[in-house]
Amino acid sequence: MECPNPDEAQRAHLGRELRVEPQHIKLWFKNRRAQMRRARHEPVDNHLSDLENDEIDSENDEIH
Repeated sequence: MECPNPDEAQRAHLGRELRVEPQHIKLWFKNRRAQMRRARHEPVDNHLSDLENDEIDSENDEIH
């Protein structure tokens, strides 16, 4: 199921398949949507720390 907002019938169907209450399905999807919203707004930290950059610069200086 690819629907991020399953309706009551879809939640009931999933609940039967997974043997959980439809309310648990509803909560899981709500949490998942919130997680996806947060992921879109969090900056990606793919930069080295200043300390790591300084260490690399020092190593480069030693090589040259």
